[in-house]
Amino acid sequence: MTKRTPETRPVPSANALRSLGLTALISLALVGAGILAYRHWPGLRPDPAAAPLAIPGVPRVTAPAPSAATTPAPEEDDRLTVFSPRDFGHRSRFATPITVAGPFEPLRGDMFTNEEATFALAGIEGPPATAICLGGDKRLWACGLQSRAALIGFLRNREPRCTLVSGTPVRRPRDPGTARWNCRVEGKDLALLLVEAGWARPAARDDRALLAARDRAVEARRGLWDGDWTIVRVPEP
Repeated sequence: MTKRTPETRPVPSANALRSLGLTALISLALVGAGILAYRHWPGLRPDPAAAPLAIPGVPRVTAPAPSAATTPAPEEDDRLTVFSPRDFGHRSRFATPITVAGPFEPLRGDMFTNEEATFALAGIEGPPATAICLGGDKRLWACGLQSRAALIGFLRNREPRCTLVSGTPVRRPRDPGTARWNCRVEGKDLALLLVEAGWARPAARDDRALLAARDRAVEARRGLWDGDWTIVRVPEP
């Protein structure tokens, strides 16, 4: 059995150690010189406003600025529902007309509901829902019922476009709150149609279109003007 002798490693010479030490000193000197130059020579500092270098062969992609062509247009045909998150509380006074879907119920000659919200027409007033009028032949007739029938006749199988004019809508059906609306049916002003047919009259004296429509209805003795808008009683509903 042979005896193994321990391996011996070469010991670095004095010249090699001196070379390593000199290299380390030179490296430290260069690093120190660079730090001093960076602090005292502003020209060596990078410009923060300078554009980043582009990689050769790779085109830079710049996002286009938003424009009317790229920005999606808002929906124009929003159907009203008081249970939607985009309803009364989330809209700014309904500056954009909304499309109101039926079926509708006339509450009186100037007000209707679709059981989700109630719309009172701005600028006009109709007879109470149960009003009894005196006709031109001195006979009594249910002018409140007839005015409601006229209103639903204009709305039947149509979806009006309504814009909030004043007041604040509420979330309770059959209650308009203080809100007053301008509604159009197939491009025609619903309030103007009712006034011209004699089923409603202007509520103010400053709307020339409604006043002119009322004058035409009076001259032709249409609707309630057959008895000069004479309401004799309003029975309890």
